[in-house]
Amino acid sequence: MKKDAAIAQIRSLTGVSQLDAIKLLERHNYRVDVAADAFFDEQPVSETHQHTPSTDKITDLFEKYKDADEDEIGVDGTINFLNDLGLGLEEPVVLALAYEFKSPAVGRWPKCETLEGLKGAVERLREKLGSDHEYFQKVYLYTFGFGLSTGQRSLPVESATQFWAIILPFGLEHGVVGGQGPVAWNEQNTELWFEYLRVRNVKGVSKDTWGMFLDFISGADSKFEKHDTEGSWPSLIDEFVIYAKEQLAKA
Repeated sequence: MKKDAAIAQIRSLTGVSQLDAIKLLERHNYRVDVAADAFFDEQPVSETHQHTPSTDKITDLFEKYKDADEDEIGVDGTINFLNDLGLGLEEPVVLALAYEFKSPAVGRWPKCETLEGLKGAVERLREKLGSDHEYFQKVYLYTFGFGLSTGQRSLPVESATQFWAIILPFGLEHGVVGGQGPVAWNEQNTELWFEYLRVRNVKGVSKDTWGMFLDFISGADSKFEKHDTEGSWPSLIDEFVIYAKEQLAKA
């Protein structure tokens, strides 16, 4: 990447000045990804003070979105916040933002000093979500608790299906989930999974099933010929394999 392009990209990601962008890139051999990670995650103390928004600025920004009677951003504020970021509610990167915020549940965003900084980090998070398998897995696992309502231990199947529909196609498209090649898990298999949940009238998805499902699709082939019936999969997954094989045989 040419230096001018690298400078423009790091300024877009971080919001720093031209001079600070050059200094940041020089420290990291003009590798934009490394420089961006260093800026957001491992900045020296002096630079942290230089670029951290003032308390008043953070408070003003938070007050713009928070509920009138609560000390957090609620559903309406979330919609406005995401609109200002140019994001829709069904974009996978929204789950990454929620993970970074440590948002406790859907439509609840606590006060956070990185609120302004994250506005410049959306593209970085989207890229990381689509290229870093471990980060994708962390966001995926976090999503289970994020989707729970107070007192719930299982994720309602309607919510689980919605979250899967948001994050799985993104992961499959970018190769951070599922196997490789034409016989790996594909979108048709995902639709079969959703169909099976409807046919079985499943009411909720446990934390164990949610977590192991990601491992399952990462090792599954599209015809389920290699599925290990002796493995310690949740019964819901084993029974799905039987159903899926029957449906594929009819096709």
